[in-house]
Amino acid sequence: MSNALTSKSGRVWIQPNGPGNPVYPLSCKDTGDLSESFGSIELLRCFNDMGDGWDVVGQTESPPDPITISLDTLLFEDRDWLEKLKCAFSLYILNRDCGMANVFSNYVRGEILTNCKIASRTYSNLVMREEDAASMLGVEISAWPPLLDVSKLEVEAETNAFALGWNDVIGNPDTRCVGDCKAPIDAGEQLLIASQSAPAAATADVPHSHDSFATFQAAAVDPFGAGLHIVSCAYFYVGNTTVRWYVGRQGAGGAVQGLCAYSDDGGAAWTTVNIGGAAVGHGPTYGGGLWMPDETFGLAACNLGYIYKSINGGGTWVAVESGVLTAGSYSQVKADPSKTYCIAGAAAGIVSLSDDGGDTWYAGTAIGGAPAIFTVWRFNKDVCLVGDTSGGLWRSDDAGVTWTQITGWTGSGVGDVRDLWFVNDHEGFMAHNDATPVGKVLRTINGGYNWEALTTPANQGLNKIWAPNGELAYVVGALDVGVNPASMKVTTA
Repeated sequence: MSNALTSKSGRVWIQPNGPGNPVYPLSCKDTGDLSESFGSIELLRCFNDMGDGWDVVGQTESPPDPITISLDTLLFEDRDWLEKLKCAFSLYILNRDCGMANVFSNYVRGEILTNCKIASRTYSNLVMREEDAASMLGVEISAWPPLLDVSKLEVEAETNAFALGWNDVIGNPDTRCVGDCKAPIDAGEQLLIASQSAPAAATADVPHSHDSFATFQAAAVDPFGAGLHIVSCAYFYVGNTTVRWYVGRQGAGGAVQGLCAYSDDGGAAWTTVNIGGAAVGHGPTYGGGLWMPDETFGLAACNLGYIYKSINGGGTWVAVESGVLTAGSYSQVKADPSKTYCIAGAAAGIVSLSDDGGDTWYAGTAIGGAPAIFTVWRFNKDVCLVGDTSGGLWRSDDAGVTWTQITGWTGSGVGDVRDLWFVNDHEGFMAHNDATPVGKVLRTINGGYNWEALTTPANQGLNKIWAPNGELAYVVGALDVGVNPASMKVTTA
């Protein structure tokens, strides 16, 4: 049985400039009730056949109200953050089971309030005629829904019987309840994996799991020929319940046709799709080289400085960047939730960006020291995050014009930052390999300013991480101890 928490174990933290920026403890504070609304329902009814009541035939839903909380504090000579803030901020209510309260990562559970605003301030006991009482400040705070729940996470190794390294993983981001289309499903229950191929001996399997990594199967048919690696994959809906699996063959140049493939029946049959010209060998080069959140928007980061776009579920691809910004190979491409602001990383510290949904691209400032950019993330028009082959993690707040290195996390400046995945502006994951390579999973809850290293099972290198929410993630990598590919699940402890 876990320990019951008390108010003594809690601490409030504030992030004045929002996610990705410094956090500060707010000591000597009392919190009032934290209230979260989930919206309400209005029943749709018809008179029943007997005429003595109603049949419920449906419902409408109203959106949730803002989250609310109050804070009370003693007044000191110096004004604290609650009196100085003018812009939106983030608030963290964290509880620990032992240790120091002023260590941000020392928590067992907590709540994050985003886009906070001080709605009102009330001063009390400022002056009294006879009584000497403590002067107080009370503030009422409103925040955007939803409330973000955070818990301690652990990384579990999952067994599989495959014999080649895994390059990419992705799955279903949605939750389907009883009464929705077909069978219910939890976010992250269905997973698709991109696998290496044995050299010229056998085709690359397309492993998949339908029970959150508990078991794995290979697709009935492999889409490409022997010795051709599958380096990236995508998972999206093309109907109310029809899922499209999309995979990209490794692009390496040479006089061959670049290929992708898709299956709408769980890997029983595949349709191959040409990408690039007939003799240029284009294709993704790395896990995360395909970014396809839905059938109307797809990007492919390819070799030789090419980026492609699809607006028909990967049925056709059009080159939107043709080696103008770099002739080096792009590793990853990603877009913000609006699918407007895109980012891609390549060799020699190259970061390319698009502000029009990937139709046109321009150069950001190259990362100093010319490391290869392995992984990228773009939160919005201004804020970007990239990881490189020198163990560097870099942030830009001006759309790639200037970069600041984020240091102080376990592994910083060593090995490779292999992958980044964020589920919102605050919660995200990192896969990092040291020089051995041995991989480690790290987690942030404040937008990448602080990173917590999770105890990670033995492995010989991680390649890709994907998460449907802040409490669940999946990791794949190289052959573990030379036997099976790394397959791990990050979940609540």
